Amino acid sequence: GAGTDTLSVTTGANVTATNMANYSNFERLTVSDGGTATVNLDGVSMFSIVRNSDDTNSEDTTISNVSAGTVFEITAGDNADEETTVTLKADTMSDATTVTLGGTATGVDVIFQGDDYETITVVSQGAANLIDVDSTDLTTLNASGAKALTLSAGTAAANLATIDASAMTGAFVMEAAEGKTTIAITSGAGADTVRGGTSHNTINSG
Repeated sequence: GAGTDTLSVTTGANVTATNMANYSNFERLTVSDGGTATVNLDGVSMFSIVRNSDDTNSEDTTISNVSAGTVFEITAGDNADEETTVTLKADTMSDATTVTLGGTATGVDVIFQGDDYETITVVSQGAANLIDVDSTDLTTLNASGAKALTLSAGTAAANLATIDASAMTGAFVMEAAEGKTTIAITSGAGADTVRGGTSHNTINSG
């Protein structure tokens, strides 16, 4: 129907092309597997949003064969560094996605691994959020949202050259310098803490 319709599964392995052929017109897939979840979207193109709502302590969710344009929501994960790992069905030179963190009034402490993405936008909502962003391809990281966002020192993105937090109204905090030794960083309207590399950086205050 109209709007964003959600199909929820408690077992990631049940998301198969054969099973999903029984459903239509769902835009969001919500995975709340009680343990380590594996979701293979090969042959499944119905969903434009994938939500990870698994709050099992330190359990990871792997989502593979993701279509271009799919965005992600992580609404639970405050027990430990729970990891969401995403791989694309077709990896190009200009892949982008958005990761929205937090529930209605809660924040998360998570890892997002998306090695195939050159641009990742992180949206912080609900409450204060913390994220490790791990990606070998990542060159641009954008941040937005009204709730505080901490980019964890555990972030691993050696090719990161631009961090743009100009759309943040909540505080944007970098626990450590990230990416290349020469990096361009733009802060937002909040009480931000940013850290540049060891070479010639460009830092613009919002």
